[in-house]
Amino acid sequence: MRNELRGFGAAGSGDPAAAAGNKGGALGQPMGQPLEAPANAALSGAPINTAINANAFTGNIATDTGLYNRLLGAPERQSAQYDDLKKRLERYQTDRRTTAERAAGQFNEKVHKKEVAAGDTNKKNDQTSLPLPTTNRSVTKPAPLNVKSMAEGVNGQGLKEMLAKAETLMKEGKYSSAIDQYAAAEQVAPNQPLVWIGRANAELGAAYYSRAEAHLKQAFRADEALLMAQYDLRAFLGEDRLKAVIKDLMEIAGTDQKSPTPVFLLAYISYNTGNESKAAGYLDMAEKRAGGKDPVYGLLREHWALPASKDATPDRKPEELNK
Repeated sequence: MRNELRGFGAAGSGDPAAAAGNKGGALGQPMGQPLEAPANAALSGAPINTAINANAFTGNIATDTGLYNRLLGAPERQSAQYDDLKKRLERYQTDRRTTAERAAGQFNEKVHKKEVAAGDTNKKNDQTSLPLPTTNRSVTKPAPLNVKSMAEGVNGQGLKEMLAKAETLMKEGKYSSAIDQYAAAEQVAPNQPLVWIGRANAELGAAYYSRAEAHLKQAFRADEALLMAQYDLRAFLGEDRLKAVIKDLMEIAGTDQKSPTPVFLLAYISYNTGNESKAAGYLDMAEKRAGGKDPVYGLLREHWALPASKDATPDRKPEELNK
């Protein structure tokens, strides 16, 4: 879907708001069958359906409050898996705060001792102006939840069936039909964040790469709990289709070495297929292509269980991605 990548808003921006304003862009128009769709009929399933809702998520982005929560229940009450993700995020955030507070206390104590030793007792009780230090003490991130099905643990029977049907359609290679199904599920539960990830995965399988990038970034910015999982893309897309998507993205990344979109998606695929080292390497590469201006990369590093940067390695160097 190379034309889609080139026609999507600002190059590699992945900004759904910009996409919605670009009436001539690929995100706002129906699309034909992707150029990268596999030629093997058994792999591709039914022809790509052009009747796809390409708009940004319609649900209430504030997943903790609002009308939808009052009518439908909070997202964590709808899905046991999302409840687990929420709790993992809360534990991680609490641990980070506790570590920072402990480091600040130690810092203030050291400063106070130095002041007392120097005979400056006027500041012994005035520590409010002292800067908070950075700490090298690592915070152990909770192990990511392995999500093999968005339907697992969903309480509402109607929503559960819709999500299960979308996943069945993806297994059959009917990715565009799956997108439609996720759009319908979003109408039923607009405040359920797992629906957003399911739809983005279906867009990835359909080779709607700019849409997938935009919706993934939108979801991650809206709800950091989604970053506490690894979504089993082999289960969602199928091994053969996943390999075809990876090959396609690597070719696009090698041909257009300025766009962060294909490399960002390679990072997402790598992390969600259990290759954290490659994910970190692709993430570094994508951020460089984006000019370091997109805060979503910081969010991913902050929450994904990635190795140290020195251990990060993508499959190939940027100039070799199209070989």
